[in-house]
Amino acid sequence: MTTPADPWASAGWRPSPALVRALLWAAAGLVGGVVFGEPALVVLGAPFALHAAVAAVRRPRRAPSPAVTSWGLRELVEGQARTATLTLTDPTARDETEHVTWVVRPPARLRCEPEAVSGVGDAAVSLRVEALRWGPAELDRQAYQLHSAWGGFVAGPTPLPPVTRRVLPAVESYDASAPLPHPLGLVGVHGSRREGRGLEYLHTRPFVPGDRLRRVNWRVSTRTPTLQVDTTRTEDDASLLLVVDLTSDIGDPQAGPTSADRAVRAAVTLARHHLVQGDRVGLQVLSATSAMVRPGAGRRHLRRIQAVLAGTIAGAGDTQAALTRLTVAPGTTMVLFSPLLSARVVDALGRLRRRGQVLVVVDTLPPGVRPAIEKHTDPELASLAWRMRALDREEVVLTLQRAGAPVIPWVGPRSLDQVLRRLTRVDRRPA
Repeated sequence: MTTPADPWASAGWRPSPALVRALLWAAAGLVGGVVFGEPALVVLGAPFALHAAVAAVRRPRRAPSPAVTSWGLRELVEGQARTATLTLTDPTARDETEHVTWVVRPPARLRCEPEAVSGVGDAAVSLRVEALRWGPAELDRQAYQLHSAWGGFVAGPTPLPPVTRRVLPAVESYDASAPLPHPLGLVGVHGSRREGRGLEYLHTRPFVPGDRLRRVNWRVSTRTPTLQVDTTRTEDDASLLLVVDLTSDIGDPQAGPTSADRAVRAAVTLARHHLVQGDRVGLQVLSATSAMVRPGAGRRHLRRIQAVLAGTIAGAGDTQAALTRLTVAPGTTMVLFSPLLSARVVDALGRLRRRGQVLVVVDTLPPGVRPAIEKHTDPELASLAWRMRALDREEVVLTLQRAGAPVIPWVGPRSLDQVLRRLTRVDRRPA
């Protein structure tokens, strides 16, 4: 049961502190003037009595009007700002309300400017909401208070129903020129090993019926007894599978991007880059709420990937079951975004690499990060434990590299260019 002391408890119209003070001062002036025989005290209390009388005459006749909030889009993107408004639904109650105060206590993922805003009763009250960090955000601590004419009566604070918004991860700038290995699609921008229409030169061979005359290499043909034609590689689309390891979140969000932030933003950025090129992109999230997005193409698919990542919660979960259900189509390039602190995830994907699967590992651990040391923890013991964990992590990196999976840090544009070019050269090496 809600007690009257709860500042967020709803209530009807009641005398305001200003009205109570006015009555007390008016009564004090009247009593003092009569007792001490000083008419000046009665005159000093007359304005307060007048204020109380007018406020009582203008007392609201109806119950407080419910308010409605409008938050615009259901999904926000990191760094995006929207204007939220609060209006009173009953026109008659709006006429009786002179002042509205709206208080919002936003979660850590959102920022409201200001957190408390006031306005006239017959107009919408607005404040600015800015998305700070990806993930689900619920505004469950907001309330409004109504003030009648002359501040005589107040209603509230009245709590408003919770509002849930999903903050999508932002897409960073990314410009890569390296192709993906094993392009096996039909139409795309990646040069494949197959001969066909394209722009990349493959080799010169003798003319056969069906070859186009514009492909004839006349310089070579004049030096040989037969016609020679130039052949090119086809340009196909490729398949990309993004595996985002959110089983742990290392770092302080207030100090800078955590490992989960770097993984999610890098995955969205890479997905957008390849979806624009026409490639197929899939997603597998490993976290407390594991999720999967089947490979797809198009700009709507990017929105789907962003929405799935925004709904995940970092933390340890049943990653073994998620990795067991993981199916990788032939020719798919896998990119793992991980701080490389979960041995189970690394071992499972390392086995895929040893079977011949193309795997690129992006290290998302923030540089110079240190674990948070609680007050009851010995700092020296925590530092020693972290150094031991760092040594284990270095061994994991060496194991992946020996298996042929390059491990690179995410540094923004062209992070994967050098690695993908090397993998493409290996893929095109003659058997």
